[in-house]
This record gives sequence, structure tokens and C-alpha cells, in this order.
Amino acid sequence: MKKQYICFIINTLAFLLLTVNLSNAVNVSQVLPPSVPPGGEFKVSVTIDKGTTSGFAKYQVELPEGLTATAIETETATFSFTDQKVKFIWMALPAYQELKIVFRVKVSETASGIKSIGGTFSYIENNETQKFAVTAANISIEGGVSAQTAEKKEEPSPAASTGDNSAPAMTASNPATDSNMPVTPSAEPSSQPAAQPAVAPVMPATLPAMPSPASASGVTYRVQLAATQQPSPENSFKEKYNIDGIVFHESLNSLHKYTSGNLKLYTQARNYRNEIRLKGIAGAFVVAYNNGQRISVQEALIITRQKWVK
Repeated sequence: MKKQYICFIINTLAFLLLTVNLSNAVNVSQVLPPSVPPGGEFKVSVTIDKGTTSGFAKYQVELPEGLTATAIETETATFSFTDQKVKFIWMALPAYQELKIVFRVKVSETASGIKSIGGTFSYIENNETQKFAVTAANISIEGGVSAQTAEKKEEPSPAASTGDNSAPAMTASNPATDSNMPVTPSAEPSSQPAAQPAVAPVMPATLPAMPSPASASGVTYRVQLAATQQPSPENSFKEKYNIDGIVFHESLNSLHKYTSGNLKLYTQARNYRNEIRLKGIAGAFVVAYNNGQRISVQEALIITRQKWVK
């Protein structure tokens, strides 16, 4: 009798533990159409069963080239699309268990073939980051142009991406038409910087090696000085604008981007940005990195629990 009672207690405890684990289980699924024509658009619906998960969370999708995204339903998340990355960020997840987020994907006229779209849901559990990988689904872009036809088309503007880190398109009214002159960077949220002055350095035969932001760890803030179609020597910024700090170089979206500073506080970066603007780079603005990867300033502020200041 005693033995049967002990077995009953063990089975009951096991059942309770299983119930708790099931209630905490996270599951994410997505729905998208099987095909889309070039120049068309489609919706991606993502259902997140978060269980009892709460607090900070992020859903991220890296779209293939030729696709851009805009938000339709965010479930109180902050949406961004930068460098082909779709991001939904919650500082605190809603109380209800199931979330449904939806975003619209626009297809380029020149896109073709089969594109794979997956995603990752990241959340905090027991003070540790957990990730749920969503099974990738394929979508066929039917009736795309052939490779031979695509080669005859003009190369699209390198400013086709959307977000804090994009640059404006090169047009007849845009003074940055020379291949060695910087493309004026876009502004930070809620700011309207003036047009960035042209930088037209004489190109040496061999450019000196510049450090890369990828060596940084954690969240850091920098100030972007310029974005050029052709690489520029470091001395062009130091000599013409008297930039005291190290000038970093990276290639993003077919542009060479130059930044300076390595600051942990957003307010310090804003002050440094103002100093650089006074030195003559009126279009300078703050950018952010997480372990060397560029992210939006808004996402960096959420991660570091800092406030945006004007």
C-alpha cells in the first residue's frame, strides 16, 4: 500500500511538471503564398504562441535581396526594416498568450527565382536569451527577367533599403553625384540634419587599412560621417574636418560607410555628433552597433535601457 502511494505521488508530480512545461512552451508559425509575380507584393502572417513568456522579445526575419517590407499588424511591437532585416521588438510582451503579426513584402521588378523566408523569435527566460527558429518557407517569383536582360539594366540606387541607416537616392537634384563624394546619410528619428558637405579626396594607389566596427563588443554608439560609392582614405576626414577619433570603415548596401566614436552612452554619442557637425559635417548622425553588427538606434536604446534625447 505504501509503495502504491509513493508511485501515485511521483506520477502526480511528473504530471504537474509536464503541465507547467507545456504552458511555458513557445511555438511560432508563419503563412505566406506559394508564388508572386515580379513587381507584386504579398503578406506574411506570423502566429506566436508565447505561453507564459513575458518581458523583452524580438521577432526577426532576414529577407532576400529584391524584397522590402512594411508593417501591417505589430501587436504593440516596434517595427523596423533595415539592411534587409525585418524586426518586431517588444519591450514587454502583451499579457495574452497568442500574438499575430503581419507584414507586407514588396517584390522588385527584376527579382526572379525561389526565395526562402524564415524567422527567429528571441525572448528572455530565467535571465537567459532563448531562440525559437521558424521553419523557412519558399516562395516562387514567377516570370522574372532573365540574367542577360538584367545585366543590361542600370544598377539600382544603393539607397534602396529602408530604415535609420539608409541613404537617399542619387538624383539630378542630389549634389552627391561624383563617385568619390559622400551620399548624404538619412537623419536619426525625429531629427532633420542639413545636407552633408561633399568630400572629394584624392585617391591614393593603395588605401591604408581602416579598423572595422566588427571588433566592438556589446552595444556601442558611433557617429556616421559619410557614405561613398568609392572608398576614401582616412586622412580625408581627419585633415579636412579635424576628426580626432579613429575613423571606422565598413561596406553596407554597396556603399562605403565611415563612422567615428565608440561610446556606450547615447547622450555621449549625441554630443559627439554635435561636435562633428560644428566641424563642418552637417549631415552627421548617430548609429548603433551590437557586437559589431549595425542595428537601429531605437533597438539599441531598448537593449541598453537608455532614453532618446533630442
